[in-house]
Amino acid sequence: MIKVRDIIIIICLLMFSAALYFASGNKEGSTVLIEYDGNLFTEVNFTGLGDEEIFTYYLNGTTIIVDKNGAYFKESVCAGKVCVNSGRISKVGQIAICLPQRVSIRIEGNGREFDGITG
Repeated sequence: MIKVRDIIIIICLLMFSAALYFASGNKEGSTVLIEYDGNLFTEVNFTGLGDEEIFTYYLNGTTIIVDKNGAYFKESVCAGKVCVNSGRISKVGQIAICLPQRVSIRIEGNGREFDGITG
């Protein structure tokens, strides 16, 4: 049976998890950096974009969309389509990469959510 003490512990854990999420997990970036073969292709400040402003970049067989909510790979000629399936990025430190096409998207801004990324 569930006791009152168990319910109190569950509520405390949920409140602690919510506090961690809101304190550190929502650091929005401000700049999208698109790189090709290790060199900067373009830089877009996406937080200043309006609702109707959408930038589309065609780079080495990939299609990249940048709007006010972040950036993502829309299409790619690579076989695995891992980059397309990685989804939208918008938080500081997030990266989406299409390795076969040597194209990467990176979010930078004032706050830094990650110290480093491995994988």
